[in-house]
Amino acid sequence: MLKVVFFDFGGTLMSIESDEKAHYHLMESVKNKYNLNETIDALLEKYRYYTHSYPTPMEYRKAFGKGNIMNAFMKILRNKKPDYEWFWDEYLKMHRKHVRLYAGAVEALSWVKRNNFHLGMISDIDTDYLFDQLNALEIMNLFDSITTSEEAGFRKPDKRIFNTALEKAECTGNESIYIGDKMDRDVAGGKNVGMKAILFSNDHVNTSCDCPDFITDRLDKIPDIIKRMMR
Repeated sequence: MLKVVFFDFGGTLMSIESDEKAHYHLMESVKNKYNLNETIDALLEKYRYYTHSYPTPMEYRKAFGKGNIMNAFMKILRNKKPDYEWFWDEYLKMHRKHVRLYAGAVEALSWVKRNNFHLGMISDIDTDYLFDQLNALEIMNLFDSITTSEEAGFRKPDKRIFNTALEKAECTGNESIYIGDKMDRDVAGGKNVGMKAILFSNDHVNTSCDCPDFITDRLDKIPDIIKRMMR
């Protein structure tokens, strides 16, 4: 019996385009504060490179949000002294200002709550940022549980972050559904602990042993998909 519906945040509920806009304006602030010669686009490219550079799979699994972000900030400044407190405040401010939810997100979350399912979140995003963003978007109160990689000690698709979320929700994998936008992290990770998985994606997806139970490009279709999965 279905008891719990888990959502990913970045790229699933949170619009990737709006997140990119927030990062663009963040780099604009960095450029202006430190009088850097590089273009905003060049700074953004460096920032993305440094936040996604993991020499080993283990380092990737343990690279948690805030520390990784601060490390990238330090590297793009080179020899200039980084003001970490300013940068983090600016990071949060730009995301509050620019980040938006995908169409249908609030409706899907509200439907889950109205139908008395436990509503959970499993995210690799830094805990402080995630809570700040959920409050800014006015959806924090909808969630019964929130699990982050920072809290669990491992990133998706590691089983341990999913098991931490299941323990919080007091359910088993076969009593839950996970909705995310990444095949390798969300779908594979959820399926590995027995969850049903819905892939939120606009792209064509090749089937594999880790294929999702459903694929949708619209969050407002989630209620009908869940109803079909419960039959």
